[in-house]
Amino acid sequence: MTGSLLFTVKLMARLTINSLLQTYGEAAKQAALEGLLEAGEIVAEEARRRCPVDTGRLQESIHTEKKGNKVRVVANAKNPKDGYNYARWIEFAPKGKPFMNPALQAKRAEVKQHVIDKIRAALNQH
Repeated sequence: MTGSLLFTVKLMARLTINSLLQTYGEAAKQAALEGLLEAGEIVAEEARRRCPVDTGRLQESIHTEKKGNKVRVVANAKNPKDGYNYARWIEFAPKGKPFMNPALQAKRAEVKQHVIDKIRAALNQH
């Protein structure tokens, strides 16, 4: 996704998906990935709430993507006339209105706990 505004939700710090798989098996890996995807949606919802709304394209463009063991929250709003991705300008311009990073910061503890709870629930079933 060239030109997209991407934020990787890194919630597992030193505990990688591979070490989970080696220690607890496939159930823990799947729980972690599911938890990360849900955590990404928590951040995306907050970003949608915080982003400025004019036409609604920016708000509608915010979504999560899973690629391998990573979950990204993406804002990819493009001007229909020239294809310019203005999400980046709104987030980073001197007179812009940041929404992605503040959303991540506001939800950091919640999403971390969400992933931990998902993994614990999966491990308790085994």
